[in-house]
Amino acid sequence: MLPTKNDINEYEMMVEFADTIEDSKLQNQLYISLNGSGAFKRFKDTCINYDIIDDWYNFRDKKYKDIAINWCQENNIKYN
Repeated sequence: MLPTKNDINEYEMMVEFADTIEDSKLQNQLYISLNGSGAFKRFKDTCINYDIIDDWYNFRDKKYKDIAINWCQENNIKYN
């Protein structure tokens, strides 16, 4: 069975992305955006406001790719 939404934790990806940010002010803003309901929208808006949305999308896309590669390896499926 392919990975499901339950197997993919995008919230954790957002936390991991925030952990990579060296600017402490920006990192703090990302952490604040992750609290409470509406965190996904606030996080995205914060990324847009600080002009790091492309960095977020690239980070997220790599994480999704890593999940897919991992799944293929676990299921003995060749990938390119």
